[in-house]
Amino acid sequence: MVGCVIVKAGQPHAEVFALRDAGDVAENATAYGSLEPCNHYGRTPPCSEAMVKAKLKEFVIGMIDPNPIVASRGVQRLRDSGIDVVVGVEKELCKRLIEAFIHKMLTGKPFVTLRYSLSANGQLLNQLGEGVTNSGGYYSQLLQEYDAVILSASLTANSPFPTSQEPGANQPLWILMAGGPSSPIQIRTHRKCSF
Repeated sequence: MVGCVIVKAGQPHAEVFALRDAGDVAENATAYGSLEPCNHYGRTPPCSEAMVKAKLKEFVIGMIDPNPIVASRGVQRLRDSGIDVVVGVEKELCKRLIEAFIHKMLTGKPFVTLRYSLSANGQLLNQLGEGVTNSGGYYSQLLQEYDAVILSASLTANSPFPTSQEPGANQPLWILMAGGPSSPIQIRTHRKCSF
C-alpha cells in the first residue's frame, strides 16, 4: 500500500481529506486508519464528527491515540453513532510509524536518535560510508525525518554540515555543541546549503 499525507498547520487531518476524496462513496463504506480519529476541537474540527457525518459503516483503526486529549474518545464517538469500530489491526506496525509522536505524548520529551561511528580502537570517526549522503542514500533519507541534528563543534571545521539530498527535502536545524565558552567554533562557509 502506498500513501501520501500533506500536512500544514491548521489543515484538516488525513481522515477528512480521505472523506473529501471519497465523497458519497464513503456512505456505508469501511475506512482504515493507522490512528484513532480525534474527537476534540483544536485547530480543526473533530475527525470523528466527519466520520459520523459521512455515515461510515465501519472504521478499522491500527491503534488508540496516546494523546490524552483523544485517548479512546474518538473510538467511543464512532461507536455511539453506530459505526462498527475494530481497533488493534497491525498495531505494532502503526506504533513504529509514529514512534516519535508516541514518545512525545507519553514522556513529554523529544524523540532522540544517536548516530555515531567508532573506529576499532574506540575513537569517534567522522565517516559515513560511500554514497550514503547522496540522494537515495541512507543518511540523506534519514536526515529529512528529523527536526534537528546536534553536531560537535570540533567536527564542523573539517566536515560539511549534513544536509539531505532528497528532492524537496526539509532540512534539519543544526545545533552546535561546544565544550565551553572558549571552545572555538569554526564553520566552513564555502559549502552551498541545499535548503
